Amino acid sequence: MLDAGCVILGKNVDVDAFAGLDDDALPQALDAADGERYDAAEFSDELREDVEQDLEVLRSIARLWAAVTTDSKFEAVAAMLQTSPLLKDERVLIFTESRETALYLGERLEALFPGASLVFDSQGGVCFRDGARQVLSSYDARERILRNFDPGHEAPEQDIRLLIATDVLAEGVNLHRAGRIINYDLPWNPTRIMQRVGRINRVGSRHEKLYIFNIFPTSQADAHLGLESNIINKIDAFHTVLGEDDRYLSEEEQPVPQGLFGQRLMRRLDQAGMEDDNEEDSELKYLEIIRTIRDTQPELYSRLEHLPRKARAGREAKEHANSTLIFFKEGPVKKFVLVPPQGQGEPQELTFLEAAASFACPATTPRKEVPPVYYEALSSARRWLEQRGAEDAFTPVRSTTDKQLLHGLKALLQLRVFQGEDRAYLALLCAAVDQGRLSRPLLKKLHATANPRKYAPQPMLAALRALAPENMLTTPAAATPKASERQPHEIILAEYLVENQPCP
Repeated sequence: MLDAGCVILGKNVDVDAFAGLDDDALPQALDAADGERYDAAEFSDELREDVEQDLEVLRSIARLWAAVTTDSKFEAVAAMLQTSPLLKDERVLIFTESRETALYLGERLEALFPGASLVFDSQGGVCFRDGARQVLSSYDARERILRNFDPGHEAPEQDIRLLIATDVLAEGVNLHRAGRIINYDLPWNPTRIMQRVGRINRVGSRHEKLYIFNIFPTSQADAHLGLESNIINKIDAFHTVLGEDDRYLSEEEQPVPQGLFGQRLMRRLDQAGMEDDNEEDSELKYLEIIRTIRDTQPELYSRLEHLPRKARAGREAKEHANSTLIFFKEGPVKKFVLVPPQGQGEPQELTFLEAAASFACPATTPRKEVPPVYYEALSSARRWLEQRGAEDAFTPVRSTTDKQLLHGLKALLQLRVFQGEDRAYLALLCAAVDQGRLSRPLLKKLHATANPRKYAPQPMLAALRALAPENMLTTPAAATPKASERQPHEIILAEYLVENQPCP
C-alpha cells in the first residue's frame, strides 16, 4: 500500500485480498477496499522500516513452517480413531476453538473415513463427498447433527460418525448418542470443557461410561504456554467447590462428590451464557482459597463443610458499620442481603462477589458479641424479602455487567434526542434487563454495544434494536410463584458488623 501511495485502515479491510497482486491489479483493489484512506506521505519513514521488519519476521516463520511436512498431533488423533477400542466405530465429538482447524480436520479425516464427518462452526456446516466440500446453512447443519446425535430426534440417521465443531456447538444441544469427546485443543477457560462434556453427559444416555480425550501441548510448547497447569488447577478448584465426581482432564484429578458450594455454580456453568471473564477470575480467587484450605487445613475445611445453619457472629468493621450481612436461602434461590442500621435506609441485595468481599476479614479478627438489634435486622430483612417477593422473588442477582448495562440504558433513556417510539423501546429493554429475561450471551453483546465511547446515541439505538428486537422484549416474564407456593427464607449464616472503635 505504501508503494501505491495509499494506506487503508479499517476493521473490514480484507488484507488477504491484496496478497499476490501485481502492480497493475493493486490500484484497482485499493479503490474497491472498504476503509479509511490516507495518503502514504502522511506516515513517517519509520513506518516503512517497521513494516519491512515485520514482513521479514513473517517470511522467516513461513520458511520454517515450509520445512514441516508432518503433523504429529493430527496423526496421533487419527491413529486413536482407527485403532482405539474406545473410539473405533463409535460416534465421536471433536472440539476445537478455531474454524480453520475444524475445516482442516474435516478435510484430513474425510480421506481416512469417507463420508463419515461433518464440520460445524458459527458460519454453518461443511460436509465432504468424494473429496469435495459441501456447504450447509446453520439450520440444515444443525438438523443433520441432531438427526445423527440427538437420541430424542423423531427421524434418526446413521451417516455421521465424526462431528468436528467449535465451541458454538458446546451449548444448548443434546448430542448424547455419542459417548466420546476429543478436545483437540484446550481453551484457557476450563468451564468451556465442562460445557463440551455437558453435550453428552445427559439424562437418557445409553452409555454407561463417557470418555474424554484431551490433546495437551508437548512439554516443550507448554513450557512457554503454561496451558496444562493453568487448566488443571482451575478444574481442581471447581472439583472442590462444585461437588463434582467426574474427571474432565486426567485420571489424576481428585473429584469431590459433595462440594462446599453445592451445585449453584455448576448450574450456572451449564447455562448457555457465561459471566464475563473478570467476574469469573474474581470468583476463581475465592475457589482457590477454599482449595488451599482443603489441602493445608483439613480440620478447618471439615468445620466449614459442617457449619450449622443460622450460624452467626459479630466483628468490628470500618465499612458498613452497625449493619448486618445475611445469607438467605429460599428453595433453590440464594440471596445475600445487607441490612443497614435502623433508620438509615432499606436493605439491599448483594452479588456473591460483593458479599464475599464484605464477609472477608483476617483469620485473627476477634469475635464480638451479637447485640439485640441483630434480631431486629433479621426481621427487617425477612419483611423486605417478602415484600420484594411479591414483585420478583426469583429474579437472579444481576452481575456487574448487567448493572453497568442497566445504568447505561437508563442514562440513554434520559437523552432528549429520543422521543416517542424510541423512548418506549428503551423502557422495554431496561425492563427486560432488570427482570432477568435475556440470555447471558445477549446481555454481553448489549453491554458491549451500549458504549458511548464506541457509538453515538442514534447508531447505538439502531445496534441495540438489531440485537434485541421489540417483539423479543414484549415476551412476558415467567409468572412469580404465589405466596402459598413459595418456600420460607432460611438463614444460612449472618454477621453483625460492629462499628470499629478507635484505640484510646
